[in-house]
Amino acid sequence: MAFNPGTITATANTTITWTNKDVVAHTVTSTAGLFDSGTINSNGTYSHLFSKAGTFPYKCTIHSGMNATLIVN
Repeated sequence: MAFNPGTITATANTTITWTNKDVVAHTVTSTAGLFDSGTINSNGTYSHLFSKAGTFPYKCTIHSGMNATLIVN
């Protein structure tokens, strides 16, 4: 139960897709409130377009130890 990779680097105007490969549900939730996947069940996906540069930390709100960062250049 971890985001893999823990850090993602992308260019602006890129859509990032997360896939839940665990057997339990997770979320992809911005710590700044910029995006929130809601619950993603096993084998489910969530996509979000990042149009601006920045550093975007995110977490799973169900499992407090799951944290990661997206860096958009």
